[in-house]
Amino acid sequence: MSTAIRHHYLSQFYLRGFQYEDRNWVYDRVTKKLRRDVPKNIAVISKLYTVENVERIVSTEIESTFAQIENVAVSIIKKIEQRGVITYSEKQELSLFIALLSTRVPQFFDNISDILEAQLKSYSQIAFADQGRVDHLIRQYPEELKDLDSEGLVEFVQRDEFEINPTREFLLVKMLMLGLEIAHSLYQMEWFILHSVDNQPIVTNDAPFIILAPKNLEPPYPYGIGITHKDAVKIVPLTKNCALAMVNPGNRLVHRGFNKEQVTKLNEIMALSSERLLIGSSKELLNSIIDSTNLSNIQAKESVSSNRFGNSAQGFITVTALNVDAFSSEFLGDLID
Repeated sequence: MSTAIRHHYLSQFYLRGFQYEDRNWVYDRVTKKLRRDVPKNIAVISKLYTVENVERIVSTEIESTFAQIENVAVSIIKKIEQRGVITYSEKQELSLFIALLSTRVPQFFDNISDILEAQLKSYSQIAFADQGRVDHLIRQYPEELKDLDSEGLVEFVQRDEFEINPTREFLLVKMLMLGLEIAHSLYQMEWFILHSVDNQPIVTNDAPFIILAPKNLEPPYPYGIGITHKDAVKIVPLTKNCALAMVNPGNRLVHRGFNKEQVTKLNEIMALSSERLLIGSSKELLNSIIDSTNLSNIQAKESVSSNRFGNSAQGFITVTALNVDAFSSEFLGDLID
């Protein structure tokens, strides 16, 4: 039996929800080109979730697990799109799929890597601030550090010219751990299904889990807006016809109409928050969004700024829950009241 090596960080069934006549339109912010393509060729990276143990045995179990989660989610999303009622069990299952939309994407891996590097460099510059501290460390661990050049190490660390690159296995563990934590939080929130009522298609991107700041909270947000921040809205496009908004603890699941102006604003947010790809159902739609946001002339921004966290270990733990440049939820009006 062959092993799949092309791993989609946006599932193919999810991408099909944003297509027309079996094709998606995709705008690439790096190449600045539009293309019409099939889901098979979109948001895919070779061996992204493949791991190898110390015995060099390769495992694709993560990709297989994602496939199982997606198989469950597809019918739940279809039921929601048709304004159906879902069970608590289905809400729990869909929470996991949605949470993984925030942690299985390249943006997550980049953010985790940036935070880890910022923190370890900060710790290193404190621990190896001068030769006296390094000599003290060598005296504590004489066998392990007997060949260490204390003077050279201090100079090397203080020059700050080194990089710290976490292993694939480390990143995948964080992806799964934080995915489960986020899913637990989302399951406990009130859900609002926002249906486009004016035949205005909704678009998505390659980092479709968006956090919107509370209506009356003005930027800057020095410590970001977290998933459990009071009145912060978590919003994810589900298909070209509906999006899911989640806010505050509660049991409600409510269907609401989403007018043309509100859909247009969400589409602009999806464009500006994309890491590389903007995905929709038509060339005309994407061109309109690119023009209204001036997207082709804007460099993609990181959603998390590592220097905002300083030496806080909590910043590392909650990296995926923070969005320093959160957009305002003001455009939603009373849809989630």
